[in-house]
Amino acid sequence: MISFGEKKASSKHIPVIRRWVEDALPPEMEDIVVMVNELNCLEPGCAPVETVITLLDPAKPKMFKLFKPASEVQPAEVLTGLRDILAGGTAPEHQTG
Repeated sequence: MISFGEKKASSKHIPVIRRWVEDALPPEMEDIVVMVNELNCLEPGCAPVETVITLLDPAKPKMFKLFKPASEVQPAEVLTGLRDILAGGTAPEHQTG
């Protein structure tokens, strides 16, 4: 049997977050692939675990991060990040120093 380790407890939250994003996309973006990942971060000033949301638009992929595990992400945070990135804003970066 092949095993890649234990499944993260928050993995059940990832499809929920993806659905929030898909449901909030404007009609002209309904065919965009949405990818949600939970990643460990080792950079200075970074939360130990962050949730990364990527819109795989063939013309110009877009990405934003929420500096917390997927299990702690709230719909309003997702909608705010999505709205900002679709409006041409930049994704928040890690705090340094």
